[in-house]
Amino acid sequence: MVIKKSELYSSLWLSCVELHGGAITAHIPNELAEQLDKISARIDRPKGWVVKQALTTWVELEEKRHQLTMESLADVEENRIVEHESIKIWAANLDKTVD
Repeated sequence: MVIKKSELYSSLWLSCVELHGGAITAHIPNELAEQLDKISARIDRPKGWVVKQALTTWVELEEKRHQLTMESLADVEENRIVEHESIKIWAANLDKTVD
């Protein structure tokens, strides 16, 4: 049985990804790389750890933003809306003191 090198490497790569997660390469501006170096040194963590934390936080935030957008669109579809004029009146009354 003959296996091409490219197929072998591809198979090995997929096995590694399954075991350890994906790997990405990103080109970032020098200033951002320098900031990453400083943060990594300051908190005594590897740069990869810092990047993973940052990406995890961003992905969670983006997922929440998408969820809220979809919920808002569903509200509009179901006509669960508030007229702009009502919001203006409500906002104007926020400064008024209740006795």
